[in-house]
Amino acid sequence: MRVAAVSADLTLPFLVRESLRATGADVLHLGDLSSLVCLLKEGFSFHSIVWFVPALGHDQILFCERLINDYPGLRLMLITEDIREHPLADRLAQKVEVLHRSGQEDAQVDAIRRFLVAADRPVKACHPVTDNEIVLMPGIILNLDLKYLDNHGQIYSLPGKEFELLQYFLKNRGRFVTIKDILLSVWDEYTSPENARQYIFKLRRKLYSKQTDCNLIIHRKGIGYTLLQEDTRFLVNY
Repeated sequence: MRVAAVSADLTLPFLVRESLRATGADVLHLGDLSSLVCLLKEGFSFHSIVWFVPALGHDQILFCERLINDYPGLRLMLITEDIREHPLADRLAQKVEVLHRSGQEDAQVDAIRRFLVAADRPVKACHPVTDNEIVLMPGIILNLDLKYLDNHGQIYSLPGKEFELLQYFLKNRGRFVTIKDILLSVWDEYTSPENARQYIFKLRRKLYSKQTDCNLIIHRKGIGYTLLQEDTRFLVNY
C-alpha cells in the first residue's frame, strides 16, 4: 500500500505513519498539491491520499472534485481545522472523508487507520465480468478465451502451462496445495519440482499488484502455495 500525506508540516505524515505502523505501508510526504499532481500525471499510483488543509474553502473543494473525477479509483481524506459553510461542501462530503483536526493525536490516528483499512478492503468481485472474463481481484482480470491477464491495464499472456496452473489455483482457491499436488494435477510425476517452481514464479510476477503491493499467490514454507481469496487479500502483504 502506498499512501500520500500532503501537508506543509511534518505532523500529518507522522500521524499517517502511526496509523499504518503494523502494516509496513509506504507513506510518501508531499509538501504541496503541485507535487502530488506532478506525480499522478507521471503515472505514480497511490492507494489513498490524506491531505491536511487548514481551512476548507471554495478552491480546495473544487480541487478535490477535479482530483476525484480525474482519478476515480483514488480514495481521499481531508483533515482540516476549519470547515466553512459552502454550497459544495455537502456534495464533497459524499465523495471524500472529512476529519476535523483536534488536539487528540490518538483519535486522529484511529480515524486515519479506519479510513485506510476500509479503503483497502476489496469489493467482492469473483463473478464473471463477461462470459469469458473473471475478476481475480479488483483491477486484475483473467480472460479465459484469449488466455491473458489484465493487471491494472498491463496485459500478460498466459502460455501453455501458466494458464493451466492458474486454473488449478482457481479450482483450489483459498487452500494450500503442495508442489507434489501441483505436479500430479498440472504435469506428471516425471516433471521436476524445480520446473514447476519456475512456472509458479513467472505466474506470481504477473499476478503481483503494484497498486496494493500484494501478490495474489503466496507461499508458506513446508505448507505450499495458495491463491488468495478476496476477503483475505488486505490481511497480507507479500
